[in-house]
Amino acid sequence: MEIDLPSKLLSGSSDGTIKIWDINTTACHRVLQAGREGPVDILQVLCIKRRVIAVGWERDICVFRDKQLMSSDFNITPDEWSGRREHSEDIMCAAYHAPGHLATASANGEIVLWNPNSENKIMKLDSRSSQAMKTQSTVEMMLILDTRLENPNAAALVTCGQNGWVRFWNVHNGHCEGEFIAHPNVDSITMAVEPEKHLLVTADTSGEIKTWLIEGFCDGTVLEEDAEPLLKPVLYRSWTGHGECITEVEICVRGNRVVIVSASSDCSLKLWAADGMCVGTFGQEEHWKLESIEISPIPTVQSVLAEMQKEESIISEVSEEEGFDDDFGFDFEDDTSTADFDPNYSYETWNSTILGKSYANQRSQKRPRRQPHNYARLPQVGADQRPISGTQMGGPSQVLKVSDLDSIGMPQRPDFMMNPHKYFSDGFSDIQSKGTKLPPLSSADVKTSFRVLIKQNELVLAS
Repeated sequence: MEIDLPSKLLSGSSDGTIKIWDINTTACHRVLQAGREGPVDILQVLCIKRRVIAVGWERDICVFRDKQLMSSDFNITPDEWSGRREHSEDIMCAAYHAPGHLATASANGEIVLWNPNSENKIMKLDSRSSQAMKTQSTVEMMLILDTRLENPNAAALVTCGQNGWVRFWNVHNGHCEGEFIAHPNVDSITMAVEPEKHLLVTADTSGEIKTWLIEGFCDGTVLEEDAEPLLKPVLYRSWTGHGECITEVEICVRGNRVVIVSASSDCSLKLWAADGMCVGTFGQEEHWKLESIEISPIPTVQSVLAEMQKEESIISEVSEEEGFDDDFGFDFEDDTSTADFDPNYSYETWNSTILGKSYANQRSQKRPRRQPHNYARLPQVGADQRPISGTQMGGPSQVLKVSDLDSIGMPQRPDFMMNPHKYFSDGFSDIQSKGTKLPPLSSADVKTSFRVLIKQNELVLAS
C-alpha cells in the first residue's frame, strides 16, 4: 500500500488489481489491471515520477504512465517497461528515491539499479562481494538512505531477507560494504530506517524487535589510525514486542521524539519508544498523549559503547569478588533479557481493544446458532498425535470407539434354487429334460411377417 498524493491511496490485491482511492470521499478513482484480468501476487506498489510501478509476480516491472492515469478510462491496462529484462527470477521488492534512484531485487538475490527517467539499467550489484551470499539469496525488502547518496564511499542501500541477514550496499561501485546477522535462526525479517537519526529497526517472525545505531557503520567516514571499523551496527535495545510474527515496522518522528509502530499477525498494532518502552496498543480503551510521555532521545554510538564497557567492568568486578569463573558459562546479559519472557504469551486483541469489545457485543446480540459447544484454548492435536494427558478433546465427538465387525457366515441359497420342482411346471421341466427345440422359420415366413407389419403401420398413419 502506498500513498501518492495527500488525497489518494493505492492498494494492491491478490486478484491482480491496484485500486486508487480518494481519501476524502472513500471512492475508487481508478482500477489498474496489473495482472491483466488474472490473479497475481502484488508484493509492492511504488509511485515514482509520473508513473506507478508494481512488482511481485514476474521478471519485468509493471508500469502505468501518467497519460493512462489521467485518461477517462476506469480500468487501465499496464504499459511496457522501456528497459530490457534484467532479472532471471521474479522481482520481490523495489525501492525509490527521487529523482534518479530506483532499485529492484529478485528471488535469487539479483539487485538492479535503474535510471527512472530512461528506464534503463545502470548496474547490477556484485553479489560475489558478499561472503555469506551462498547462505541467503532472496531479498525481501530494500531501503535507500538519502543522507548517504552523495557520498561515493558510503553504503546507501540496505537490504534484508531470509535467515536474518542485513546488508549495506554502495550504489556507486556496486559492492557490499558490510553485512551482519541481525536475527539468528529465523526465516525472514522486516526493517525500517531513519537516516537522520541514524536508527535501524529490525523485527522477525518470532515477535522480537531490535534497534540498531548505524552511525559510523559503512557511512564513509575516515577513521583514525588506531580506530577499528565496526563489524556491525551497535545494538541499542532488544525486546519481545509480540507473541506472533511481526509483519511490518515503521519509524515515526514527531519533533525530537522517535517512536516505532509494529504490526503483528496477532491482530495488534503497538507503539514503542526506541529503548523498548511500550507506549500503548492502538484501539485500547485508555488513550495516550505523546506530549505527556517521557521518551528517551536516540543516544550516540559513543555513549552506548561507554555504557556497555561500564557494565562489562562491573560484571567482571562482581565475578572476581564472588569467585566466578568464565568457564562456568554464566551469561548475565542473557539472564536479564529472558527473565520476563513468557513463551506462552499471547496478546488478546479482541478482549483488550475497543474494536474487539464492540464486535463481541454485536455478536452476543445475534441469535445463537445450533452448533456443538465451542471449547476455549483447546490443545492442538495433529493426525499422528495424542492429546496431552488430563486435557479434553475438542469438537462434537468426544470419544470415538472402533471395534471389529461381527463375522458373517455364508448366505443361504434361496428355496427356488434348492427345490425348483415346487416353483416350475411339469411342462417346463419336460422341455428342459427333453431338450425340445422350436421349429425353424423360413426366409419366406420372415418376409411375409415384415410385409404385414408395414401394411398395419401404413393403415395407422393413414387413419
